[in-house]
Amino acid sequence: MQWYHWVIIVVAFIAINLLACGFFAFKMLFGKKSGEGSFKDLDLSNTLYKEHEARIKEEFKYLESLPTEHVYMSSRDGHKLHGFYIPNNSDKTVFFVHGYRATPFNNFSWVARKMYDEGYNLFLIDQRTHGQSGGKYTTFGLKERFDVVDWAHFINEKYSPKHIVLYGMSMGCASSEMALELNLPANVRCAILDCGFKDGFSLMVYNTKRRIKVGATISVLSMNLFCKLIGKFSLFEASSEKALKNAKIPCFFIHGTNDLTVPFSHALANYEACATYKECAWLEGVGHALCYYEGYPDLENRIINFIEKAIKESE
Repeated sequence: MQWYHWVIIVVAFIAINLLACGFFAFKMLFGKKSGEGSFKDLDLSNTLYKEHEARIKEEFKYLESLPTEHVYMSSRDGHKLHGFYIPNNSDKTVFFVHGYRATPFNNFSWVARKMYDEGYNLFLIDQRTHGQSGGKYTTFGLKERFDVVDWAHFINEKYSPKHIVLYGMSMGCASSEMALELNLPANVRCAILDCGFKDGFSLMVYNTKRRIKVGATISVLSMNLFCKLIGKFSLFEASSEKALKNAKIPCFFIHGTNDLTVPFSHALANYEACATYKECAWLEGVGHALCYYEGYPDLENRIINFIEKAIKESE
């Protein structure tokens, strides 16, 4: 056997393994898991919320006691999507968009309770592939951004609020950020953007490098091939940073400087890119999706004041 035959064999072996790893990584990271994101699943003992589990469960129990309407809509690509509407006899509604592998209630029970006490209606969705919503694959905000837009129009058509506040966390933040350059209803007054990433590809490379020392970029490129072939999306397209250049409503950015899931540099890039009025809260030493809990009550008051100011100035 000639030397170049060995070269071909080695290259083919590496390519096959890369493709196999890319395929299994795609299925593991983007595929829907059975029973994932049940709104009843509030066992937070092994999550980043474990230190705040008692308070979150307390607030969830309160929210669960309120009259709640289960609502459904079809996505543009034919998936049945689910949401929770909690009325509060108000002309203002806060629309919550949760994160990756999360539920609307473990991300938002605490802040949702506060918003309800402040007199807002609550609208919490199950993002596609989560909870009671359909879909085979999550797309890191790329298709979810259209779901956010369509849910906002749904809220208007069904409940007719005068004001809508968009509140996204983690991947839900990125979904919301990418929706800001689309045709959101005119009564969406402002966005609270908590720990969103600047783009899907660099985020995946960053997190892959935390697990393997060599080959992170090529591994993510391999996985992205299956994102395109099977999931019909690309991590390169999922860019909050680009979308925020076309934002038109006030934005409040929140991020912890010790976020090991979405690096703080992503928040800075998004904040810099945002083309409209903006404020920020950078919490020193705080980890991923924990700013509201660690920054309470000062951050909570800043959020409420920001929302009220945006609504007042829109009238």
